[in-house]
Amino acid sequence: MSHVTTHPPHTAKTLRAAIEGEELVVAPGTTDALTASIAADVGFETVYLGGYATGAATAITEPMTTMTEMADRAREITAQVDVPLIVDGNAGFGNPAHTHRTINHFIDAGVAGLHIEDQVYPKRLHYHEGKHHITDVEAMKRKVEVADRARREASGDIVLIARSDANRGDRRERETIEDAVDRVNAYFEAGADVGMLFPRTWEEMEYVAANAAGPMTFVHSDNYEPRPTTQDLEDLGYGLVIYPTAAPVVITKHMKALYEQIRDAGETGWDPAEYGDVRNYIESIIGLPEYYDIEDRSGNK
Repeated sequence: MSHVTTHPPHTAKTLRAAIEGEELVVAPGTTDALTASIAADVGFETVYLGGYATGAATAITEPMTTMTEMADRAREITAQVDVPLIVDGNAGFGNPAHTHRTINHFIDAGVAGLHIEDQVYPKRLHYHEGKHHITDVEAMKRKVEVADRARREASGDIVLIARSDANRGDRRERETIEDAVDRVNAYFEAGADVGMLFPRTWEEMEYVAANAAGPMTFVHSDNYEPRPTTQDLEDLGYGLVIYPTAAPVVITKHMKALYEQIRDAGETGWDPAEYGDVRNYIESIIGLPEYYDIEDRSGNK
């Protein structure tokens, strides 16, 4: 199975058609316009910007990020890449009125898909320790209804993804996967296009795929089970898979190793030819040759 085709425009209609198609939409997580450009260059047709990655990149953590910080980072990505971008919309960044503004802001930023969740807002930092505070179903339904209305009023086709943190972390003792599916199905009824849950066993993953009322997102993380392949997810009928934390984890590992190498050896340890090749690749994907051409043709070298 191949997910590599020519790069479509970064529009919500493109993303919507892909999710409604037969193939799984695979969206690797990015941290900025450079990593998004790399993902698009190697052939991914959709990219993802998560709250964790943005919070880590700005060293303030996800629950502390604001709507405008997320939208500004998203706008940098959509200005650079020609593939649809899905963004973490937190809990709508407030109440239904805030959610209405959030939808308009991300439509204006060129975002193709946005997920909002049923956590309380502002999010608690203990969320990272698996302690989840979520709203009741009706409160989240009102946010989804307002988000749906906002995109229609703006004539935007942004894909609305409703996420539930029920049956996650410390809530697994109180809410079953059946409860979580009931929640996400209520959000489908309120106007969501896609759902997002966090099954933690293969059986839960199968239950979600079989009982959700619409296409579902699988959130893939290498430090959690299960870890299905893209083919597994496609066979089960999932519509979308995202990899929200892989990029910042890998970047951090290799940057730390680099800095330790400089500290201990006084040099990077890189082969000069390989270093040059990577630098040339960066300059290529950020469009530097095109700017050279502009300067050449304008006589302004």
